[in-house]
Amino acid sequence: MGIISTAMVVISSIAKYGILEDDIYNFDETGFMMGIISTAMVVTSSEKRGKAKLSQPGNREWATVIQGIGT
Repeated sequence: MGIISTAMVVISSIAKYGILEDDIYNFDETGFMMGIISTAMVVTSSEKRGKAKLSQPGNREWATVIQGIGT
């Protein structure tokens, strides 16, 4: 799901359920690669900047998780 379609789901859910702006405290999004069930340690050079890349053969399908915490 792309960022625009994800935002549209959030906006329509807020409208559908009558969620007030004051009730939205934190919003986070993360993803999981299907078929990966273990953790990994990545070691890189101290000069390397940015996100490490993981090479994984096989299924590259991702599941997106949207987490909301309200007060």
